[in-house]
Amino acid sequence: MKLPAWIAAPLEALALVLLRERGERGDGVRQGVWTRRFPNGRLFTECRFERGLRDGRDRRWYLDGTPRWHGEWRAGRKSGEWIYMTREGRVHDTLTGVYENGEKIAPVRGFNDWKS
Repeated sequence: MKLPAWIAAPLEALALVLLRERGERGDGVRQGVWTRRFPNGRLFTECRFERGLRDGRDRRWYLDGTPRWHGEWRAGRKSGEWIYMTREGRVHDTLTGVYENGEKIAPVRGFNDWKS
């Protein structure tokens, strides 16, 4: 069931607080892949850590399972191509882009430019 955004958005924010994050620790800091899952077992968040810093793939989904974003981290900073999606499954043009050292340096064009 697809919930209206005015209901889903607050629930997703609450899920970040209530859903337990799971993963491994090494030397007292996050190591490897950390995840949060909805009660039905579906993934909500998935992010890779190296020595306590985000480093590697990061993905998040909306409550209904639609992808929300995916991208890469390097030493705790966004790096490379980040794709952000709307609840309707379209690419969010303002946020989507190429990142370097955590800063957006270029847009990623073409996803929503196709005409039927």
